[in-house]
Amino acid sequence: MPGKSPHQKDYAAMIERASVKKKRTEIVDREGRKIAAVIPIEDLEFLEKLEDQIDLLEALEAVDEAVREGGVIRWDDFLSQLKAARP
Repeated sequence: MPGKSPHQKDYAAMIERASVKKKRTEIVDREGRKIAAVIPIEDLEFLEKLEDQIDLLEALEAVDEAVREGGVIRWDDFLSQLKAARP
């Protein structure tokens, strides 16, 4: 069996390092650019939770801004306006 070229990656070893040894591995293309990474699933789950928290903070900030600018009314007021608008 011929040997691997210097550009071929041992993906099985990368997955082993990520899943068992909890190590991150960068994948670099032929021009030396970082193009991907193999990471432990725990790292991915943490990043997803972090993104969810950021999304929540951005939503809360948007609500705060809408309240400051008068674009939000109390629920009870909304219901009153809705009832008043019915024919």
